Amino acid sequence: MTLKQFVNHPVFSWFILGVILFNSALIGIGTYVEYPIMHILEKICVWIFLVEIVLKFIVRDSTKAFVSDAWNIFDVIIVASAFIPNVSSMATILRILRVFRIFRLVKGVSEMRLIVNVLIKSTRSMTYISMLMFICFYVYAIIAVELFGETQAAYSTLHESFFSLFRSLTAEDWTDLRYEGVEKSDYWLVTLFHVSWIILSTFLLINLVVGAVINNYNEVQEIEKHEELGLDDVDKRIIELSSELQTLLTVRAQKANGI
Repeated sequence: MTLKQFVNHPVFSWFILGVILFNSALIGIGTYVEYPIMHILEKICVWIFLVEIVLKFIVRDSTKAFVSDAWNIFDVIIVASAFIPNVSSMATILRILRVFRIFRLVKGVSEMRLIVNVLIKSTRSMTYISMLMFICFYVYAIIAVELFGETQAAYSTLHESFFSLFRSLTAEDWTDLRYEGVEKSDYWLVTLFHVSWIILSTFLLINLVVGAVINNYNEVQEIEKHEELGLDDVDKRIIELSSELQTLLTVRAQKANGI
């Protein structure tokens, strides 16, 4: 067995995953009690992580491929932080960095890694949705200040209105804002404002976000499938054309049968 086969072997991956779980448990127990043996075990875990990174660097396809993988950079930063001297001024920061080792579980479990990749891709692709949400927030916040600013503290200023609208977006006691407004302003005006905001934000804007996430989930899943099969761009295009051809043939057959 070559070194590359050893590093890529499922047993090695499961071993590293077990070490991550064990290290995570040590960090959690350390919030209750601390024993000298725990520090020794944690150092052993860190050295295992370091060996893992070194081995993966040795069997890399290229330095560029290794560096371009964000997960590798994340591993290097987290493991390197464990070797920084525990100076009193940096003690809190280093303790926080220790906790981030738990996120290495995401890399070890393929489904969790897929979800994180979807979230990252969704964040990048939701620029225009975010702009639309900001415009809606801004318009409704100004309307709220103009209509209810003098009678309700929740809408007294623009930034407070933003927070109150966000509170309504999460469906957190938004009816309280409406009942409070009804006591001090026109019944139908207050009701129309809050109900229209809930319909727009919760039912429409949030569904746009969910739709974008689902779409990106399907895209990332397809990309990972292609990468697992080792398909190049030509192979991917052939698969796409075959799928389109199959769809056209199905439609044509249905028309021929009078469906």
